[in-house]
Amino acid sequence: MISKSVFIDVAKKANMVEKKERALYKNLEFLQKKKLISYNNKNLALTIKGKKLFEKVNEELTPYFNVSDALKKKDPLSYSKKAQTVFRKI
Repeated sequence: MISKSVFIDVAKKANMVEKKERALYKNLEFLQKKKLISYNNKNLALTIKGKKLFEKVNEELTPYFNVSDALKKKDPLSYSKKAQTVFRKI
């Protein structure tokens, strides 16, 4: 669990968001209304509904993250055969 202000500070310092603080607070309030996060004793936490949605989104995006990681580790052109140019007399 983490407080709203710490969460916003971390998100901004990690360059995860470009929005202003007030907009981020509004987004967190929206997530609370949708019952995806809870805010108790000054701590944010995912609700059961929020965890399920996070897991679903994570599962859908994981293949894309895996491809991105693979491309960062190895030159994408090394996965394919190099094209050969053949010149013919006409």
